[in-house]
Amino acid sequence: MTPRAVGGQATPTRRRAGRGARPGPGGTASDEDLLAGFLNGLDADALRGLLREFATDAGIRRALLVRAAASVGTDADLAATLTASVKATLTLPRRLDRRQSTAYAAAAAALLDELEGHLAAGRADATREPLQEAAVRLRKVVMNVYDDAGLMGACCQRAADLHVRACREGAPNVLRLAKWLASFRTSSPGWPRTDLASYADLFDERAMAAYRAGIDAYAVRLSGAREWDRRMLHQLQVELADHDGDVDGAIAILRSREHPAYDEILERLDAAGRTDDALALVDQAVRAERYSARAQLRGHWLSPDAVSDHYLAAGRVDDALAFARTLLVKDPSTTSLAHLLRVGSETGTAAAQKNWATSWARDRASRSSGDVLIDWALAAGDLEEARAVALEFGAGAQWSQLSTALEETYPKDAADLHRPRLADDLRYPDTRTYPEIAERLATMLQLYARAGLADEFIAEIRGIRAQYANRPSLQLAMDAAALPR
Repeated sequence: MTPRAVGGQATPTRRRAGRGARPGPGGTASDEDLLAGFLNGLDADALRGLLREFATDAGIRRALLVRAAASVGTDADLAATLTASVKATLTLPRRLDRRQSTAYAAAAAALLDELEGHLAAGRADATREPLQEAAVRLRKVVMNVYDDAGLMGACCQRAADLHVRACREGAPNVLRLAKWLASFRTSSPGWPRTDLASYADLFDERAMAAYRAGIDAYAVRLSGAREWDRRMLHQLQVELADHDGDVDGAIAILRSREHPAYDEILERLDAAGRTDDALALVDQAVRAERYSARAQLRGHWLSPDAVSDHYLAAGRVDDALAFARTLLVKDPSTTSLAHLLRVGSETGTAAAQKNWATSWARDRASRSSGDVLIDWALAAGDLEEARAVALEFGAGAQWSQLSTALEETYPKDAADLHRPRLADDLRYPDTRTYPEIAERLATMLQLYARAGLADEFIAEIRGIRAQYANRPSLQLAMDAAALPR
């Protein structure tokens, strides 16, 4: 069938199949061949009529309008068409379940792919407002949908990042942009991540004044608010102070919080070359015990390396070593040990620090268990030392890790490490623990079998069955683990 244009509409008429229409299985043409044969036979008028007919569908019409605007329209035409497409695609549902959220995120990602394509083609001024609209809408959606996989959040961040790119590659109205940025950031729940530095060099004096006015108005609205609610305001104010080169102003804001942001303050003091002030801050943080090797605490807490490096740079070797030892006692992890040994290496006392740490850990083990020494030995790959410590002091909290490490070389010792936990689990009846008990017994049996002690442990298993014959759920769990009766 071939359409002929009648009154602007495509009307089908019969025609012979074109050369592209090859028979498919059973003598019928495939869908692609039928379509190719049909389209290849259309003249220009008929094709235009067909497209006008299909353009009555809203989705197809939007797609055609976008292509038309990209081809023959101005940036304003394309921006308006793309913005309409964003609004049609990124509706604001009240609620989406997991499946719906995944589908929504896929549609959003496809839309952003299209916008990025236009941006890459040099149409920055046409994509800026659509991306702005997308960022605003996706942020609203993220706040109200199930997004455990983070797909929607990733789309939201991508929209914000592309908006920055469109602004920097185009020629935005900087006054309007500054007002929008202030509004967007002061209403932010914390995402997507945006920063003033990405936009500041685009702003003229008037635009920056408008941005400041927006932040000042936000501060007025939050006067008297709780510390937690003022977090975003503090971030925005610190950014402005950094932009102005006002180190003291930024530090004053960072100190005004309930807990001073030691790490951020130290960073600014170091950058300004204010060595004495930086050292005084380190002393203050150490006295307040606001230091940690955990990265998630950075910002408010100092890293141990920052403390020791500042002490060493100031020639305060004794303070650096004392701090490193205090850190180890407070947190006897392999990270703290490595820190102590690094400081020792830089002060020429590595051997002395290692001896002190070992002596302290052995004294601790004599009063509790050898878990710290075992942790250090396993991290160093010294299995023999770890085993010797366990035999002398007990493995404590490191029993499971040590058991796994000993399985190949010392299967009997690996199995023996399960015994204290097995005794604890059997002490009180609890059906929730029975599958784990049975699994533990099965693991121990395998290990004892490698050590040539299977018969002895099978006798123990039968003894456990006899001792706890009044726990039918335990018996069933042991049966399920194929343990002998």
